[in-house]
Amino acid sequence: MIEDFLSEKHKRKRKKRRQFFWVAVVIVIVIVIVIVAWIFIWSPVFRLKQIVIQGENTVPSSTVASLLQENLAQNNGFALKLLGAGNMLAWPDAVVSSELASVPQVASLTVTKNYWYHTVTATVAEREPFAIWCAMPSLDASGDPEGEEFCYWFDNTGTMFADAFDTEGNAIFAVHDYAEGAATGTAALGSKILPDFFVPNLISILNVLKQSGLNVKEIALEDLSLEQVNVSTYDGPTIYFSLRFPSDVDLPVLQSLMAKPGFDNLQYVDFTVENRAFYK
Repeated sequence: MIEDFLSEKHKRKRKKRRQFFWVAVVIVIVIVIVIVAWIFIWSPVFRLKQIVIQGENTVPSSTVASLLQENLAQNNGFALKLLGAGNMLAWPDAVVSSELASVPQVASLTVTKNYWYHTVTATVAEREPFAIWCAMPSLDASGDPEGEEFCYWFDNTGTMFADAFDTEGNAIFAVHDYAEGAATGTAALGSKILPDFFVPNLISILNVLKQSGLNVKEIALEDLSLEQVNVSTYDGPTIYFSLRFPSDVDLPVLQSLMAKPGFDNLQYVDFTVENRAFYK
């Protein structure tokens, strides 16, 4: 009987020790959670003191700040609710290009955090003007324009990002798009001038024209189905380029023809067949 009593008493002690152990474990876990939560949420360790915006030129800093805040609300909603906008951990590490559609002048926006100085830095890369794209109005039966002409700056990716005016000459090239008809206000901003396949080839054509020194009168896209760009000159032939392939190799051929007597009397120079040139 005594042995049974002692054994039962020992079992109760062991049970109490186990209970005490698990209670202690739970208390320690709760304390650790509270400490971690305090560090990440309430402590000054991750407190945001300043937002720095750099690299902007034509885009107002307030616009970039609004873009960051929109990105924060859309993509870090849970973190924003939990941590608050004053916590650096709530702010995004990057802004993807698809989220920049509302500000077409911005090509990219990178975000870096300096936890030592408690700053979030947004570095803006603005689009660089390459040339002008003009959506020309369609013509009625009598040849008069219907609608308005809309012109936009575009960069070397073919993205239209700001309003522009039509120009002539070689200082700034303007491409006249007769193929698509009249544009509608700012709806084209942020979109591409051409399907992606054609854009690098058009950029190549414009680079050839710039380097050749040709006295350009008009650069025209008359029918996209022809996949061809027609370049008329003030004192020489019409030049035909293809949008199906790059035109870099056409530059030395064009320069050679320009150096020959009688270039001004030519009717056309045709580069629409790859690695071939035809002229008359």
